[in-house]
Amino acid sequence: MRSTLPQVFAEKAAIAEAFFTEAFASDPEMERFFPHSRGPRKELFVTLLTKVAQCAECPANLEAVAQQVWAEQRPLGITPQQYRAGGRAMSKAIEATLSDRLDQEDLQSWAEVIAAFTGRLAVLTEAAA
Repeated sequence: MRSTLPQVFAEKAAIAEAFFTEAFASDPEMERFFPHSRGPRKELFVTLLTKVAQCAECPANLEAVAQQVWAEQRPLGITPQQYRAGGRAMSKAIEATLSDRLDQEDLQSWAEVIAAFTGRLAVLTEAAA
């Protein structure tokens, strides 16, 4: 997966646009978590994508990064279902944007890391309820 990071980050704006389109279509309420204009919204997404990439680089980082993100996002009231929907939207965005440049194995690796990351955020949210 490390070898795909340059392609992913080269297309971060397109991936972000695809993510927001998918996320807001699947759950319009998610738009309230991104109240900013397009530019700052994309920056927030890129920050999250970077955190996911940190988990891919070293799976042992997943727990620490998930705890950090969850603590930052907890006041927003994101539900476990919304974390999972966001993960699906992120995976679909990467696939839609990079399916012509990444092989199926790389796309699957991204999907697995995203699912593990957002799944952990969902579990942390459920445990705190």
